[in-house]
Amino acid sequence: MIINWYGEGCFKIQSGGLSVVIDPLDNRLKADILLKTKTVLPLPQQNPAIVGSGEYEIKGVRVKGFAAGQNPKSLETVYRVEIENFILIFFGNPVKLPEITILEKLGGADIVFAPPGSAKLIKQLKPKIIIPAFFKNSKEVAKNFEEKIEEQEKLTIKKKDLPTSVKVIFLKS
Repeated sequence: MIINWYGEGCFKIQSGGLSVVIDPLDNRLKADILLKTKTVLPLPQQNPAIVGSGEYEIKGVRVKGFAAGQNPKSLETVYRVEIENFILIFFGNPVKLPEITILEKLGGADIVFAPPGSAKLIKQLKPKIIIPAFFKNSKEVAKNFEEKIEEQEKLTIKKKDLPTSVKVIFLKS
């Protein structure tokens, strides 16, 4: 599996010939599966993305969406994605962090994509890898997470290569 960061909360996960894109900044990234953690309401008539709560299985990838907040202008969703035997959690950049009850529904995680201010919440999921989202640089990340920060252009990983203790990896866009 290969994970690339394109800025803000936009990530592309590649598994073989399959690609999953989360929160694209524009329409340039092509995806087999498109997830939106924050969607402006009302939803467009033709929306190719997975939006909101529900369970989906597309091309062997299992996705569960959990409503994290809604107001008259937007819908926020936390996603649990199972791909290549990895469990990935995407929080997006919520107005307020989700309730603890969502953590119970999410279960554990191998890799969590963490927004600012979520360090304590994320640790409860006991991930092996934390990938910061919505941070400008590794100095900002260091202020939020107590672990040592490792910078990489992209993350290429197999399940057997997961670290034994928590690792924070800041991907460069």
